[in-house]
Amino acid sequence: KNLVRRVRTARRKDRMITYLTQQQTRKILRVADDAGEAAVRDRALITTLIHCVLRRSEAAAMDVRHIRPLGHYWVLDLPQAKGGTDQYVKIPARVVESIDRMRSHYGIREGALWRSTSNRNRGDRITGDAIYKMVRRTAERAGLPDIGAHALRHTGCTLAIESGASIQQVQTHARHKDIDTTMTYIHQRDKLRDSAADHIHL
Repeated sequence: KNLVRRVRTARRKDRMITYLTQQQTRKILRVADDAGEAAVRDRALITTLIHCVLRRSEAAAMDVRHIRPLGHYWVLDLPQAKGGTDQYVKIPARVVESIDRMRSHYGIREGALWRSTSNRNRGDRITGDAIYKMVRRTAERAGLPDIGAHALRHTGCTLAIESGASIQQVQTHARHKDIDTTMTYIHQRDKLRDSAADHIHL
């Protein structure tokens, strides 16, 4: 007789998502401004991760040519998106301005957009692992929770919903294939906003 028991996996909507509040997001950006030689890059990169709700692999693969105008808007082409097909997302003009400042500061004209400022591999394309460490280090300096780059993706989705974006808009922008993934943000917010815990008085 098979004595191995299957452990029931948690439902997706019950999965806990770590994200930053608007106040915490502003704080991590302020701290990024104090990152020495990497400050201009770190602020632009964190801003891009949040507004474009990027995975770190998508950010690491960014080239200068992937940012382009489309009509009245700016978009970011994502040749290495998780869905496996070429995709694009809108980039707000203020984020493009931040990226342009970064490019001007470091003299980046073509090729990899995000580059190392370390003496060991200065000018090389930054890796997804390096992006994770940068976000974690910046959050730690800001006195924020222990987070990685994916928490900034969650932050972008959550702040958009809290500011009135529809679930369909967030699903499209985050490139979620399944709307249940996007609904996780709504379920967590509602679960915490109106909890039985708030009705217990001793």
